[in-house]
Amino acid sequence: MTNSRKRILAAVVAAVILAAAAALYALRPPAVQAADFTLPALSGETVRLSDYEGESPVVVTFWASWCPDCREELPAVYQVASEYDEADVTFLMVNSTSGVKESREAAVAYLDRTGMDFQTVLFDEKGEAAEAYGLFFIPCTLLIDRNGTIIKRYDDIITEAELRREVESLLLRDRYFT
Repeated sequence: MTNSRKRILAAVVAAVILAAAAALYALRPPAVQAADFTLPALSGETVRLSDYEGESPVVVTFWASWCPDCREELPAVYQVASEYDEADVTFLMVNSTSGVKESREAAVAYLDRTGMDFQTVLFDEKGEAAEAYGLFFIPCTLLIDRNGTIIKRYDDIITEAELRREVESLLLRDRYFT
């Protein structure tokens, strides 16, 4: 094969690769911006999700102490959350504090009883955060990059292994693509 044919073949191969990459890029799902919310925290302060934009990736878990699936999931979330510094990834535990099935007191008692002292526990007393995300069921876990884009959503129990893998993926994405 002559040099000119090799160059033509290389150019064709490069064009095909670029076209395939462009097609894959065009087929990716659109980025969904995380809905902002402002909620009271167990610490007494008020926390806005948007306060973390540009700072660190965020894992948001919606839960309630009466929820069997939440009680199954929370120890896994706590284990993974305890492995990271808040400067690297922030875990926001949003309690579905409706006042009907759940109260602050019940949520705090559950956390005290289980020994899970999460970085940040928030109380969604009016259901505004749950409504913003269209939640019908809990638990629900959202992985949000430092730009406020939802990367992944779990509308069911997430295992410790899945969550650890997703957090590591979120951190890699954050390090190299934001």
